[in-house]
Amino acid sequence: MNTDAPVPFPTPLVTATWLKDHLSDPDLVILDASIARQQTGAFPYGPGVRAFRTAHIPTAHHADLFSTFSDPNGAFPFTRPGLAAMRDACRALGIRPESRIVVYDGLNMTWAARVWWVLRAFDLDAVSVLNGGLDAWRAAGGHVETGDTEPPISGTFQPIERPGYFVDLAYVKSVLTNGRAADLVCALRPDAFAGHGDPSPRRGHIPGSINIPFAGTLSDGVLEPARVNDAFSGLSDRRHETILYCGGGINAAGLALGMAAAGLPQPRIFDGSLNEWAADPTLPMEAGAS
Repeated sequence: MNTDAPVPFPTPLVTATWLKDHLSDPDLVILDASIARQQTGAFPYGPGVRAFRTAHIPTAHHADLFSTFSDPNGAFPFTRPGLAAMRDACRALGIRPESRIVVYDGLNMTWAARVWWVLRAFDLDAVSVLNGGLDAWRAAGGHVETGDTEPPISGTFQPIERPGYFVDLAYVKSVLTNGRAADLVCALRPDAFAGHGDPSPRRGHIPGSINIPFAGTLSDGVLEPARVNDAFSGLSDRRHETILYCGGGINAAGLALGMAAAGLPQPRIFDGSLNEWAADPTLPMEAGAS
């Protein structure tokens, strides 16, 4: 961990009121992780720079999940970036060792949570997510701006990749084949977990998984830590590590955020998630409820 880093936020979530009160703090860096929904094409999401330019919180910079906070050359969408890419991102976004970072998005917080998780995986602890996102900011009377933000002074933070945040395909396979003590938790909605409405023969979930949908932790778009605690209270053995996955590691990051807000042990995220698992026809899939 960087010894010059600021004291982490007391919680991984901040409110819109808190952000309004601290908007002029000199060390605050605000990142807009918004993406765009697409009506055409096989993939329903696209880069959110146009949404950012339409409305963003003052002083915010766009955190692009497609080309910056993911590896654009990865085998699957939203593959985590490498160290060199994160070094460039921190420089471009003005992140310094003393920076305190707040991430938000304009949808359901999962995109902001993914940026939050990636930043933490690269040794940034002073980072939180705006609970409720841009909608909460507007509801609190927060002003929004349009267009691009003036580029910041080049950041000086030097990221390092630290363990304990991601697992790969081989690790998840070992849970099934070698009896590794871990709980596999799918953060997708129940219909996707069960494979309902999906014509693909590779629908459903990884065998042995339980379903804790990230969407179920929200109330009117706001993450409720008590709901997360309730959802995880039924796990058989809390001494096991928790491995989260979803379709591409996005809803899983939202659930990881919820676990942090609820004070639960840190999970790890299967980075390739079902994008990678279902792509291998030799790996088993299950359909139906957990």
